[in-house]
Amino acid sequence: MLKLMPFSLTWPGDWSAYCRLMDAYWSEVCTEEDYRDELDSLNDPELSAELIRQSMQTRNPCFMMRILLDEKLIGLITYSLYEPTHRGFIKSFYVEPAYRRQGYGSQAYEMAEKHLKQLDAWTIALRPETKAVPFHLGKGFQPDEKGTPLYVKLLPAPADEGGTSMLLCYTRTPLEEAIYAPKLADSVHFAFIEADTCLPLLHNSGIIGHGRSIRRIICLP
Repeated sequence: MLKLMPFSLTWPGDWSAYCRLMDAYWSEVCTEEDYRDELDSLNDPELSAELIRQSMQTRNPCFMMRILLDEKLIGLITYSLYEPTHRGFIKSFYVEPAYRRQGYGSQAYEMAEKHLKQLDAWTIALRPETKAVPFHLGKGFQPDEKGTPLYVKLLPAPADEGGTSMLLCYTRTPLEEAIYAPKLADSVHFAFIEADTCLPLLHNSGIIGHGRSIRRIICLP
């Protein structure tokens, strides 16, 4: 059975295991210079203390999670939630080579996503290394429309999971005049959502994919 369990970074055994896995992760994804910098950060008392503090905070929480297969440590996934914007962020994700391409990475990601949804995340963002892009595309991530290196996934609203009708209220900046006139930049738009149907309201053209940010979701009776 696969499960996620938090590292107890104040315990030497967990700290050692965390450092070993992060070392393996960085050695795969970093340049030699960046790899050395990351290792130095783990050996810096102030930076390591800050990492431990973040793992224990309750506001805008950060999660350093062990990936366990039948109680055996096979990887890690670390993620956070920025509560003001309801955005989750996958920071690092590593499965040991002997356990790859067996579905364990997919299960671990799905558990992390479920956890973030339970914490009221509306979107998840990450910055994948090149070889991991197909994996994340398969999980529903898309390149950030703002041109950043991030990939972003919009999580389903409760209505999408079967049941409640909802009103989506959001703002957006027009990408070009053909989509929206400049005078409508940052204006409020609405869409009615029921099951898998999204019906734009008022002057909304229905190009939901250009949404800059979700401001609020209100359940309708």
